[in-house]
Amino acid sequence: KALDLTRTHASEVEYWPTVDPTVFQGSREQKLDAYRDVRDGLVKRIKQRLQN
Repeated sequence: KALDLTRTHASEVEYWPTVDPTVFQGSREQKLDAYRDVRDGLVKRIKQRLQN
């Protein structure tokens, strides 16, 4: 879908595969940890991308 939305723009699309945190089972804390892991991974990638 992202590619379809950017076809008419001069832009570069990067694909960053992430785990879907909604599929995790467990306690509330385990589910929150799954969301935090995804969040932290995205923050790390964004920071790396903006430094380049």
